[in-house]
Amino acid sequence: MLNSVFKNNFSDLSFTKKVHTVFPETNLLDALTMLKDNNIGALVVINQQNLVQGIFTERDYIQKIALNQNLDLASESISKYMVPSPKCVSCDTKLNLGLGLMRIGKFRHLIVTDKENKLTGIVSMKDAFDYFCDQV
Repeated sequence: MLNSVFKNNFSDLSFTKKVHTVFPETNLLDALTMLKDNNIGALVVINQQNLVQGIFTERDYIQKIALNQNLDLASESISKYMVPSPKCVSCDTKLNLGLGLMRIGKFRHLIVTDKENKLTGIVSMKDAFDYFCDQV
């Protein structure tokens, strides 16, 4: 039964369609406030055309910012600290391929785009885990 679930597409998974986004020029203080206030682990960085430019996660904060006490969060833009050009999948990507990307790349969020590469959603490891638990 689990093998058949892996043959499903990302469109079968109820991924998070309400994605919190920011623009590359967003300052770190605003970005971190968004993460905290919305209790989320990632922000997708987009341009004016809704095309994905990068992703900023809790892990980016911990690895790149947390211990830098001299950093002025209000004057630094997120573009300097985001992961540029992150891996994305389309809605018709097979779950096993997308989850394999997450496993190999050691990341916990996977961006879902449409055929024009515009942002449509985001999948977290929790979303995937919940989906599989519901299938068994």
